[in-house]
Formats: sequence, structure tokens, C-alpha cells
Amino acid sequence: MPRLLQYLTSPNPEVDRTALQPGANTNPAGTYEIEGVQPWDDFTLNTIMNCYGDVLLRDVEAEDLYHPPPIPQYHLKLTDEECVGSIFKKHNHVIIDRALQLAQPHLGGRGLHLPISMSWGSLSYLQEDPRLRPDWAGTIHSGKPPFPNRVPGDTKLSAKWKSNMKDSPKTGAQDEYMKPLRQLLLYCIRVHGCGKPRHK
Repeated sequence: MPRLLQYLTSPNPEVDRTALQPGANTNPAGTYEIEGVQPWDDFTLNTIMNCYGDVLLRDVEAEDLYHPPPIPQYHLKLTDEECVGSIFKKHNHVIIDRALQLAQPHLGGRGLHLPISMSWGSLSYLQEDPRLRPDWAGTIHSGKPPFPNRVPGDTKLSAKWKSNMKDSPKTGAQDEYMKPLRQLLLYCIRVHGCGKPRHK
């Protein structure tokens, strides 16, 4: 009998990145200062297993798992962020959202805001400013949209963003590294009011 962890670690589709072109990332809608970026040392597999191992190692019935259908090879050729988003929706969202559905009955009493779903950002869309719509969202799906978003996400191409850009000697690369982080900070500040922004 499969376990939830095994299901969540299903292999991702092999994508073709040969058509990707380097370039600038989208400028955030607001300019907020990020004082620094440092490793989150406590965010490890051991920590996750200590918190949720009882759920992740739980056996599940094979027929309860939703398996995404194969994606045609021509749809795996990446050209822009929309291509990546379509693969997320066809493959990753299917697995993650189903895993959340199966896990949540066993997560009661842990102070979590449930039920939560792996969704696309338009379900947490703020009508007054479309720039505040993330690419994807961890939404609390109760009532009608827009749903509260607990995990805003921004999709970036590997040709435009890599984590090692943070330590690049080139100022331009460091600026590109910060753009998606400032965009995520924008979502948190404008949508959730987490902290008072300081404008540059």
C-alpha cells in the first residue's frame, strides 16, 4: 500500500528548456525594502517529518490517489512562464491538492486553518488591483472567491532566476534575484498586512 510521502515525491515530468531565453524578471508592483536573505536552517526534511511524519507515512489506498495523465512531449518544451504554469496545473497541482485532501482529516487539533487547497492565484484575486494576483496560491476554500491565500507563489523560469544569483558579483544579477522576493513580499503586505512596509 503506498504512503502519502511516496505519492508526493512522484517524479516530475522531464521538461525541455532549450528554447528558454534569458531576460529580466517582471518589476514588482510596489517597491519594498528587503533587509537581507538568509538560509532557513530549520526548514529540513527532518523538521517536516517531526511535525507531519505521522501523516506523511500513513498508508493510503491506491485507488484514492489521483495520478495525472502523461503530458505530450510538445507541451513539455518551455518557452515562457505560462508553459511552466500549465505543467504545474496538469501535473503538480493534481498530486499536491489530492494529498492535501487525504491529509487534512488527520491534521485536526494542530492550529491549522483548514480546509486548504493548492490553487491558482486567480482564486485569491483582489479585484481592486490585478497586480496583486499571485501565480498560485494555498487557499482556504470556504465561501466564494476570492479565497484567503496562505501561501502566495510566483513562478519564474530557470533562465531568468536561480537561487545562486543572490551571491553573484554582478549587481544586475542580484537585482533580478530580489524582484520575485519583493513581489512575494508585496502579496504578504497588501493581502495579509504582515508588517509595515518601508518604501525606498
